Amino acid sequence: MIDLLPYELFRPPYPLLWLPTLLLALPVWIKTRAFGAFLKACLIATIGIVIPIYWFGLSTELKPDWKGDSPWGWFASFAVGKVWLSPLIIWAASAFYARVIWRCLNPLAAWIVFGYIAGAAVSLGCLTWALLCLTGWLLYIWPFIPPIGVATYYTLTARKLLRERPVKLGESIAFMSGTLPFWIASLIQSQKFHQQLPDQPPDCFVVTAASLGHSSLVGPFFKCQRQCCIRQANQQLMTFWAFEQLWVSKSPRSHRLFRAIYNRVGPRLAARIRNPWLADMAYLMLKPAELLASLLNSHCYTRTKLTPQ
Repeated sequence: MIDLLPYELFRPPYPLLWLPTLLLALPVWIKTRAFGAFLKACLIATIGIVIPIYWFGLSTELKPDWKGDSPWGWFASFAVGKVWLSPLIIWAASAFYARVIWRCLNPLAAWIVFGYIAGAAVSLGCLTWALLCLTGWLLYIWPFIPPIGVATYYTLTARKLLRERPVKLGESIAFMSGTLPFWIASLIQSQKFHQQLPDQPPDCFVVTAASLGHSSLVGPFFKCQRQCCIRQANQQLMTFWAFEQLWVSKSPRSHRLFRAIYNRVGPRLAARIRNPWLADMAYLMLKPAELLASLLNSHCYTRTKLTPQ
């Protein structure tokens, strides 16, 4: 592992993890010639610039898979539309770099103050979208730590800078005129993406991928009707389909919570099942869950059958 580490770090995409930090801290080294200042700049650049920008880019993958994935409608597709806000994010990151890392002579310059205002507006907007639309992730606090930290920092710092340097009316109008087109473009892109989404929810990603194993193990297959079309499915897939229908009828609220998480995790797990041998392993790993789902299906069917009408 130690012998491979130096080589692996220089292979794509690993340089994207450490190269931006070094490039951002390099001017500080040239300016001060102090190794301690360079390490401090690396740490601040990583926490204040690199991680927030990476997190912003990764969050664009949290887009819905179908139109009913969020009760907020097209606003759930803001994960795609917010890419148009990238220039404002770069502006905010530049203001942070000039004020905190480079320590410019005029930290109250107009472009720095408005950069922090832009950062506060974008971070608060993205945080609001995440809290409203990513309800399935609210069970875990760690995905919200970076956006909450960024929104809090930029909001408090922008408020402090506005107290030290009041903004003129003309500057406010120019700022609004320059940033409003990016917000409008992001909303338009969100609506366009939402219109292109399918009307029906996706199938069981992992279970479907697991059924692509060797037919001698995962078979036999049967023809069944699924979402107004005839499909071939094995017993495992049909068992999970029946269990999901039962889940929707018994507890739709918890099913929506499960789907909010699974619709994002499922495709990524299924993408790793790339050959029949991996599909066989996934099929066998799902067997205990299939047995439990089958027992619950049988229990509820028997209970419904014995219930007096």
